[in-house]
Amino acid sequence: MKQLLMIPVILLMISCNGQNKVKMSEKQTTKTEKKAILTYPKASSFVNSPLRNRMVLELNQPTSEVYNLVGDPANMPKFSAGLEKVETETKNEKCTSYTCYFKPIEEGEKGIIHTEKVVWQETDLGWASSKKEATEFGFTENFSLTTLEAKGDKTILTWDMHFNHENQEMLEMNKTTLVDVFDDMAEQLIAKFDGKIIENYIE
Repeated sequence: MKQLLMIPVILLMISCNGQNKVKMSEKQTTKTEKKAILTYPKASSFVNSPLRNRMVLELNQPTSEVYNLVGDPANMPKFSAGLEKVETETKNEKCTSYTCYFKPIEEGEKGIIHTEKVVWQETDLGWASSKKEATEFGFTENFSLTTLEAKGDKTILTWDMHFNHENQEMLEMNKTTLVDVFDDMAEQLIAKFDGKIIENYIE
């Protein structure tokens, strides 16, 4: 008799456990859906300039490790030889702007100082910055987008650069210079995380 009475209890426990699993599954799906909804910003939302340069790396570390370095603009001198330092301003633990202090081209000269506004930043996903008005280099419609995408236990790091210049010669010169800059950055990032260059695109 006791065994018969236990059957409904066992069935009830199985039913509850099944419902809990469904609820947990729904929660997991919701989290996944929320993550999928969050997308990278489009350059066209901020500037009219086309993509001029792009660097794509496959790094042998998870996105959290890579983001710890590249997710903060203040860290750029750690993997870019042309920068003396980068100062940042933050609000609610997110970067709102950064100022680059470039090393002088010739000894004794003063290095160029350049400031951009951070328009997007998400932990482990990346950040973007923009400046529509003319920079100290004479470039306009600037937009820089750095994104991180998980590929198993590796990270695909993509760095896009959009900009314009009224002088075609200066435009071409900067595009060519950025190829060298990205090569330097790629070499230093690969030395830190291991990996390979997938692309160093120039328009």
